[in-house]
Amino acid sequence: MCGIFGKTNFNNRPIDPDVVERALSVMVHRGPDDMGTHFSSSTGWNVALGHRRLSIIDLAGGHQPLSNEDGKVWVVFNGQIYNFKELRKELEAQGHRFRTNCDTEVLVHAYEEHGTGFLEKLNGMFALALWDERKKLLFLARDRLGIKPLYYSKLKEGFIFASEVKALLQDPEVKREIDVESLSMYLTLNYILSPHSMVKGISKLPPGHALIVNEGGYRLWQYWDIEIDNKLQLKEEQYCERIRSLLETAVRRRLMSDVPLGAFLSGGIDSTAVVSYMSSPTNKAPQTFSIGFEEKSYSELPHARYAAQYLGTEHHDLVVEPKIETTLPRLIWYNDEPLGDSSCIPMYFLAQLARKYVKVALSGDGGDENFAGYDTYIADKLATLYKLLPRLLRSNCIARPVNMLPHSLSKVSYSYKLNQFVRGADFSPEKAHYFWRVIFTEEEKEKLFSPDCLRSIKSLDTFDYFRQYFNKYPKADLLDRCLYVDFKTWLVDDILTKVDRASMAHSLEVRVPFLDHELVEFAMRIPSYYKLKGLSSKYILKRALRGQVSARTLSRKKEGFNSPLSYWLKKELKELALENLAYKKIEELGFFNPLYVKQVLDEYFLGRKDNSLKIWGLLNLVMWHEQFMQVTAPKLPPPPVIIKTDVSSLV
Repeated sequence: MCGIFGKTNFNNRPIDPDVVERALSVMVHRGPDDMGTHFSSSTGWNVALGHRRLSIIDLAGGHQPLSNEDGKVWVVFNGQIYNFKELRKELEAQGHRFRTNCDTEVLVHAYEEHGTGFLEKLNGMFALALWDERKKLLFLARDRLGIKPLYYSKLKEGFIFASEVKALLQDPEVKREIDVESLSMYLTLNYILSPHSMVKGISKLPPGHALIVNEGGYRLWQYWDIEIDNKLQLKEEQYCERIRSLLETAVRRRLMSDVPLGAFLSGGIDSTAVVSYMSSPTNKAPQTFSIGFEEKSYSELPHARYAAQYLGTEHHDLVVEPKIETTLPRLIWYNDEPLGDSSCIPMYFLAQLARKYVKVALSGDGGDENFAGYDTYIADKLATLYKLLPRLLRSNCIARPVNMLPHSLSKVSYSYKLNQFVRGADFSPEKAHYFWRVIFTEEEKEKLFSPDCLRSIKSLDTFDYFRQYFNKYPKADLLDRCLYVDFKTWLVDDILTKVDRASMAHSLEVRVPFLDHELVEFAMRIPSYYKLKGLSSKYILKRALRGQVSARTLSRKKEGFNSPLSYWLKKELKELALENLAYKKIEELGFFNPLYVKQVLDEYFLGRKDNSLKIWGLLNLVMWHEQFMQVTAPKLPPPPVIIKTDVSSLV
């Protein structure tokens, strides 16, 4: 894992080396092992490339920026190419000469041999930039599923890119201004959809996309997408055999490392399956890691410890009571954009724990999107039955009593689920699925925004972004379309963003076997009724893993990786929330109606409504704005204090 940066000026203006140095310095957590730069001005364009390295393969070699034999093609690269050895053999047979043993060098030679089409040959996670001096061409690309981030901005007379927003903000040509469209989107979802970012003028390169910058201008295109309308017709056991083979291959590929390697283990199906394929009679027992909190409904440690014992791993776990008021400012700095997913907190401490023992960790992310593991898919199915009831019965006998239920502090409480279900069930099936992700509805945002801000976003509806993905495959069944939408939204811009930021905060590389593109492509060709069979989620994956994973793990109900946010907001976070969301501070911010923010706070603290996700999202946004928009350069807050707790009482 690494951090990359680059800039080009089109008019022969020199590039300030101090800007490059500052950009790389704020990304030191992404690459503490090495730093390198390359400046070029021989083509009429001034180009600067910068790199921070986290050394995983070929520790002695692999310094970046790295070039081809004659120094005319340069690359900066963040990620891992798992099939680089096979590609290297092919390129050597075609006459290319290599100086290192790292995967990065394959990229420049593959580009020389195949042009931009070399992307189709890569199996891995990556964000990369190639500078072709002869063609005066800058080429950017992001991996198929969006595991690694890449931001860019078109300047008045130039172009700039980086792994993080805070690196781009080191350049005075990048203005610190909020994008109100992204602000509206964030308030709906507590995250921001690609290609948008919270800073006006900064874009995310979408997953599976590439971008060329040359004298002809800019060209953005999609080189890969998920296909869901080309189903296979196999026997059930044939699906299972292929899943086992692809998952085992994906895990084996990701064991490539010259540094210690382990895995996150929650005790759920996906992470347990990944760990099960890491073990072999010739290898040392894998190291596994899990995290828990004192609030027992939020702790997965008993499940993780059982799975670790069953698989014979060298297991490490920890119950932490984070001083959340000191953790949050640091987390916001690493998150780089506002991210209102409270599971960032356990992920942050899980990565911190793992980094004490290993430099690379495998994760089970992506299994739910491949094989329909979320409860929302079951809810979508139940909603079709719910709609058969007379509207008056639904409204008076179900929705009204549900709305009167007291809110609970337990993990994703039934009262919260029921409220979301009845509020969204009257929508179209597509919008009902989307509604599970909604924090502030469009009607609530009309009350939340200040009059000036409301005028700017009045015509915007966040569902429109989801609708474009639903409409990509109009003839596919609802579950397949929902899976596709979740790959394009929730997975890339919330889940993978959270994992990348939390792991990189501790200079830890995380690899995701379930997002091997060959496995994803096969999974999307499995008919949806093999994924959600009746009300049984992940049916075909569970069937495939019989004998590989314990029956107890396969029968475990999905819980999710959440933090005890409701407890914290009632206790140690209360003062921080009230301070940052106070009337005067909200009024000075200028985006929101302070009276409505006060109403949201009062409803929650008086026990009338569970507004915890709304408050958390607003708190993250306000504190992010203070860190990133109101200072000359983002500065890393002091590290949080963590109290370690004995886990024995929770098992």
